[in-house]
Amino acid sequence: MPNFIEPDFLVYADSHIITPRTAESIFSSLEILLEDQRDGLDDEDAFIWLPRIAHRYGIKNKNFFKKLLAEGDRMTSRITSGEELTSEFTENMAQQVLLHFAVVEAQSMAEDFDMPESKLPAYTEPRPFDGEEDCMPIDYEWDSALEMLLDDLDHTLLGMPAFDGIENDKELKTFLGAPHLHPKNWFTKWSANPN
Repeated sequence: MPNFIEPDFLVYADSHIITPRTAESIFSSLEILLEDQRDGLDDEDAFIWLPRIAHRYGIKNKNFFKKLLAEGDRMTSRITSGEELTSEFTENMAQQVLLHFAVVEAQSMAEDFDMPESKLPAYTEPRPFDGEEDCMPIDYEWDSALEMLLDDLDHTLLGMPAFDGIENDKELKTFLGAPHLHPKNWFTKWSANPN
């Protein structure tokens, strides 16, 4: 369900990961995504943006889509409660997929000017980080946001024809260190081995 308490995005003012405006955009994108999917849950095109294997799995197992929405709701609640988006934020593959899609959609919304005007301070010039050569992020650096928020993008392999069937290939998943690729394992915590 949507949150009616707005998170304090100013906590990202000193973040070396993303800016307040970028965090606000990702959060808004995630909320819009969840609401759109909730409204069309019984539609065959619900969650059509998921990798094909996950979408087909969800069509056969309707509870999968409901659990995905619940994971998204947990994510927005955690952000609203003050937990910051970092590379340690996602707890399982479902959350990784949702966060990845939220960042991609936030970028699309920003580029299409479909985003409401932000009242947060703008960070448009690089700023030094702790006096080092590395710079603090500027607003809407989407590639950097993806890199900083998601340690890996194993789930994107599910959409590549060259990796068709990888979700069932135990040896390859072990080699890649990606045991959670099959949609039935998306809700298993990272620390637990689903096999």
